[in-house]
Amino acid sequence: MNAVVKEWIAKAEEDWRVANREFQITNEPAYAIVCYHSQQCAEKYMKALLISHNIRPEYTHDLIKLSLNITEIIIDWVFDKGILYRDIPSVTPRQIRQALILSGISMSMIDDALSALPEPVSSLAKAEWEYSISFDRRRQLVQQVGILLGWTPEQLDNLWIFAGSIK
Repeated sequence: MNAVVKEWIAKAEEDWRVANREFQITNEPAYAIVCYHSQQCAEKYMKALLISHNIRPEYTHDLIKLSLNITEIIIDWVFDKGILYRDIPSVTPRQIRQALILSGISMSMIDDALSALPEPVSSLAKAEWEYSISFDRRRQLVQQVGILLGWTPEQLDNLWIFAGSIK
């Protein structure tokens, strides 16, 4: 890691410490300062990443622009509708069901999770589960069912990667 990257990381960590310290204050915390330094922290880490790949970041405070630059160098991430995701390919119904079973999740557990959703979401989710020809990790239904099963986003990513490896 070169000296310039180390400097950007040091500045990012300083912003993080300031934001965290202000956030801990119980008597009249300055939340605008927390937000400002959190944004600055993210921006500086993003610029450090770009610099570490020999890309000179443009002069901007726009995290979306920086995210788009980052997705060009980290190819397994995609920026879609304002959110940065791991770019995980869709899987077939067979792949996701087998991955779930091999991960200790029974089909009845999935049925229970889908039934626990409020209507009409529950009925729509059951139709999607039953009739989809592919399953996309970024679907809102996946997030909802994952929460009901107590899974973190990282665990869901890993399940999709595992499912994609099933041939």
